Amino acid sequence: MKSIRYEAGQFAFLHILSKDLWWDVHPFSLSCSPNGEYIRFTIKSSGDYTRKIPEVAVNTPVVLDMPHGEFTLRQATTKKLLFIAGGVGLTPLRAMLEEAGSDFDSALIFANKTEADIILRAELEEISLKNHVPIYYVMSGDPNYSGLKGYVSISLLQETVPDFVERDIFICGPPVMMKLVIKALRENNV
Repeated sequence: MKSIRYEAGQFAFLHILSKDLWWDVHPFSLSCSPNGEYIRFTIKSSGDYTRKIPEVAVNTPVVLDMPHGEFTLRQATTKKLLFIAGGVGLTPLRAMLEEAGSDFDSALIFANKTEADIILRAELEEISLKNHVPIYYVMSGDPNYSGLKGYVSISLLQETVPDFVERDIFICGPPVMMKLVIKALRENNV
């Protein structure tokens, strides 16, 4: 795996050479930072293609077309970062958070419908402890959740990461969520 080079935040096109998926090629973010040992994708079952992936036999050949994308820490202009993730949109941000390590002052806001929807939680907690990264989970559809509820908004940002205007902000999640967050940030001169 040392010959595979990429940066955290980038993605690959996967061409899985199984009979059911042979004709389809789909992009997926890498969900771990480069480590020289393995690469990883964390794929949510959300459509015909992704629902078939768990049925693919072990050792099925896969063609990777990678790396792609400029959504990387090279885009950062400061050493202060805010990652805002929604659902499986966490995957490139998780890799970037890992790669940022303790070299950056990072924070993560991770929005989901319910606590059961949180992916890679144990890994996030480990990164949080190791690099002193605050993680704020916010749930939009769980009235029994005892933490932050609702959606990512300016008031939530002010409550959790008050210096958000001084940070480089990386956002990945459902298109509607990203559009609303970006609109709110722009309306507040970010």
